[in-house]
Amino acid sequence: MERKNFPTNIVLAYIPYRGKILLNKRTKPPYKGLWALAGGHLEIGETIEECICREVKEETNLNAAFVALRGVASEIIYEKAKPLDQFILWVCEVKVKSGKAREQKEVEVTWFSKDEIEKRKKELIPSDYLMLHHFIFKNIGSKGILPVHTIRMRKNGAAYEVEYFGL
Repeated sequence: MERKNFPTNIVLAYIPYRGKILLNKRTKPPYKGLWALAGGHLEIGETIEECICREVKEETNLNAAFVALRGVASEIIYEKAKPLDQFILWVCEVKVKSGKAREQKEVEVTWFSKDEIEKRKKELIPSDYLMLHHFIFKNIGSKGILPVHTIRMRKNGAAYEVEYFGL
């Protein structure tokens, strides 16, 4: 990864439907092979709401409507002491309007219950698991205050681990 002078804005989708949450499996680094929230890069001239609906369609085939911003995190990936990349992660809740979730661009998609996510958390991107846990399952921010979390990820060979997650 090439280090940039500014963080990349990534918009991520929390997609609940009939008691389950849709996740996709990453096919490219970083986090290749891990389950993740659907989403992608915010493009210039695009709102967060437009971006999340576009990304959900591209990655899952679902037509979605923006519901709410559920959390924001600043994530920095380190290898040893060197920062490799930095992201501002915008976690948005969306509502399924139409369509059927299916594999897109070789991205596998699967619906998971909360219990399945808890049991298989080591198969998720560590920071995605923590954002689901704090922003969705614990519903932090439900009192009208939306905290911004800091995430320090440590790259250790092919694996990633959370070094720090907090306010």
